Amino acid sequence: MKCFCIWAITAVISFSAYSQSDFDRYSREQKNDFENYKKERQSDFLSYRKKRNAEFADYLAKRWEYFDVVAGRKKPLRPEPPAPIVKKVNEPTSPVRLPDVQIEEIPPVVQPKPVDYPVVLPLPGQPQAEVEFYGMRCTIPSVALQGFELLGLKEEQIARAWKRISSGECDALVSCCNRYSRQMNLCDWGYVELSGRMARACLSSGNEAVLLQTYLLTQLGYDARLLRRGNTLTMMIPCSGTLYGYASLNVAGRTYYVLDKTIAGGGKVETYRKNFSEADRVIDLSIRRELNFAERPVTEKRFVSKRYPDMEICVTTNENLIDFYAAYPHCENRVYAQAALSGTAKKAIESFRPKLAGKDEIEAAGLLLNFVQTAFEYKTDGDQFGYEKPFFVDELFYYPYSDCEDRAVLYACLVRELLGLEVVLLDYPRHIATAVCFGRPVEGDYVELNGKRYVVCDPTYINASIGQSMPMYKQERATVIVIAGN
Repeated sequence: MKCFCIWAITAVISFSAYSQSDFDRYSREQKNDFENYKKERQSDFLSYRKKRNAEFADYLAKRWEYFDVVAGRKKPLRPEPPAPIVKKVNEPTSPVRLPDVQIEEIPPVVQPKPVDYPVVLPLPGQPQAEVEFYGMRCTIPSVALQGFELLGLKEEQIARAWKRISSGECDALVSCCNRYSRQMNLCDWGYVELSGRMARACLSSGNEAVLLQTYLLTQLGYDARLLRRGNTLTMMIPCSGTLYGYASLNVAGRTYYVLDKTIAGGGKVETYRKNFSEADRVIDLSIRRELNFAERPVTEKRFVSKRYPDMEICVTTNENLIDFYAAYPHCENRVYAQAALSGTAKKAIESFRPKLAGKDEIEAAGLLLNFVQTAFEYKTDGDQFGYEKPFFVDELFYYPYSDCEDRAVLYACLVRELLGLEVVLLDYPRHIATAVCFGRPVEGDYVELNGKRYVVCDPTYINASIGQSMPMYKQERATVIVIAGN
C-alpha cells in the first residue's frame, strides 16, 4: 500500500510537470499567434491607408476651386456694469414668472468612430526631437523626410508632397502623436495644438509644417483641409460650435475655420471639395475629460463667503492648465459651463460636501450662492483683459477678478457637482445668471423650460437670495443655455 501511494504521488508530480510544460508551450504559441495577428492587422491597416492616401493625392492634383472667405467675429464684449449690483437690505421683492425664454440652438454632431491607429515604432537610429507641450516633454521621431521641401504650391506639387509624407515615413510620428494625446487625455482642440507643435518641430514653421499637421489630423479621422492663398498654404477645420476670431468659409455645406489669423476675411482662397476619405470628424470644442498636464502649481489661494465664514475652500491651480486655457479659442458659453474640472479643483469643491451635510437642497444652494457672490473680487473682462474672456472653472481660482458669466459657470458647477440638481444659464444681452430646478416648489422668480420650473439664482446680485433676480431683468427675455449632463 505504501509503495502504491509513493507511485501515485510520483505520477501526479510527473503529470503536473508535464501539464505545466504543455501549458507554457501553448501560452507561448498563443502569444506568438496573437502577435503575428496584430502585425498582420497593422500591416493591412497601413497598406489600406497608404492606398487611400495615394488616391487622395491624385485628387489633390486636380484643379482647386475658389471660395469666398467670411471675416471672423470676435466674441462680443459684454457691456456689464463696472461694479456688481448689491441688493439693498429689506428691498421689496415680488416673485414673478419671467418672460418666455429662447433656448440656445445646439446643432447635433454625429461623430464617426475614432480611428484605432496601430502602434508603430520608430526605425532603429531614426533621429528624434523634443517637443514641450504644457509641461510635458514629448520625444518624437523627427520625420526622416530628408530634403523634403515644397518647391511650389501648384496642385501637382502639393499632391507629390502628400504622396511623400504618406509613403510610410510618418507612420511612427502619427502613432506617437496619438499616444501622447491619449496620455494627456487631450480634447480635440488639444490634439490640434499638439499636432501643430510636432509638425513644426519636424519641418520648421512654413508651408511644409502646415501640410504635415494636416496629414497628422486626417490620419486620426479629423476633417482638416488645406487651402491656398498666394504663396501661403494654411489649414482649416470644422468645429462643433462657433470659433470666434477666425475667418471661415463654407465647403459642401460645412463651415470651416481658417487657423491662419492673418487671413482676416474678404476675398477668395483656393481649396478642394472632397476631403481624405477616412476623415470626417469635426473638432469638438467640449472638454469632456480631465486634462492630464504636468503639474506646475501656483501658490494656494483661499476663498471665503462673507456671510458664512465656514463656507471656504483652498485651491492650488496648475499653471500649465491655465496656459492651455489662455490659448483656448473663444467659443460659446456652454463649452465653459460643461467642461471637466481638474483634479485639484474637484478636490477643493468636494471639501464643501461635509459643510452641506444634513442641509436640504434649498439651504445648501443658498450657502453656495452667497459663497460665489462674495468670495471673489469683481471686474469686467474689458477692465481686466481689454477683451471678452470667459473663464473655465479652474480659471476663477487663478485670476484676481471675475465677472457675471464666470460666476454663473462656477455656481452651475457647484450645484451640479454637490447637489446633483439641474441648472441652466440665463443669457441676457448685458448679463448672465443661473436658474436651478429644485426638487420641491420654491418661491421666487423663475422660468419654465420643458414643463419644469427653474428658479433664478444670481451669483452676481450680491446678497440676493434664491429666487431674486436683478430688477432690470425681470421683464427682459433671456436665452437659456442648457448644460450637457443635466
